Amino acid sequence: MEDVLDERKKVLTKHMGDFTTIFNLRAGEGTLRYYESLEAVKGVYDDILKDVRPGDYYCVIGDVERLLELDQKFFAGFLERRSGKDLDIRLLYTDSERARYGKQFARNCNQQVKILPEGTRLTTSLVITPQKIVINQYETPFSCIVIQTKSAIQMQKEVFEVMWRSIPE
Repeated sequence: MEDVLDERKKVLTKHMGDFTTIFNLRAGEGTLRYYESLEAVKGVYDDILKDVRPGDYYCVIGDVERLLELDQKFFAGFLERRSGKDLDIRLLYTDSERARYGKQFARNCNQQVKILPEGTRLTTSLVITPQKIVINQYETPFSCIVIQTKSAIQMQKEVFEVMWRSIPE
């Protein structure tokens, strides 16, 4: 019995740092969630629009063609709903006909678009808002990771800003 208690004490001591970290987090902060299936991914995108507030930044590094290939009807509707929000939308897209069209008519869609260097191929997209980071996989199995940690969001936003400034209009 004493050996069992000693073993459990060792395990508790080993994980005490993790427990302390979890205990010290504020509500809704510091979460990492994984979603698998196209339906789950679409739910995450719906949640993004529910969470953002007027004036929030909304930054994307992605391939709009590949996103739309996942579910043309849903994601075309999502892009339209997003453009109706009062957001600071900035998009870094891989070069494609749809990306160039988006850049040409960016003002009509309440967004700014820059095109990544020719030949850039992305297998995931990255969405950055003040509330979360969403990393969405374009290939099967369809999945995404949602990170809601302030420091991770800030770091990704800073990286986005570096990329944004380095790409010409």
